[in-house]
Amino acid sequence: MKDSDWKLLRKLKPVLLERLCEHILRECREAIAEEDGSAYDRYLHLCALLRTRNDDVAICFDDHRRSNAVLKLAAIYQRGLLEDEELAQFSEVTHATIRALSTPGGGSV
Repeated sequence: MKDSDWKLLRKLKPVLLERLCEHILRECREAIAEEDGSAYDRYLHLCALLRTRNDDVAICFDDHRRSNAVLKLAAIYQRGLLEDEELAQFSEVTHATIRALSTPGGGSV
């Protein structure tokens, strides 16, 4: 990853993490507010949701290194956290790689 892309990712990381956490909290509120099923059913649903979403946080944001930055960025993009204007700030090579990794058959992150 180019130095300018690495610096941009480091700058965007707190914003992207906050965005993911907001999505997760919104999903949690919706899971708790569901009126179907018992309180225990909603609790189990919430626990499963948090396990899954914790994995998303780890995949996207844990152990950021320059050597895995493109994969992290592709995972962030796949989850809809990276806005088009933010993606456009990255170099064409990084931009193309992220899109290629995020398309069906292009890789899974």
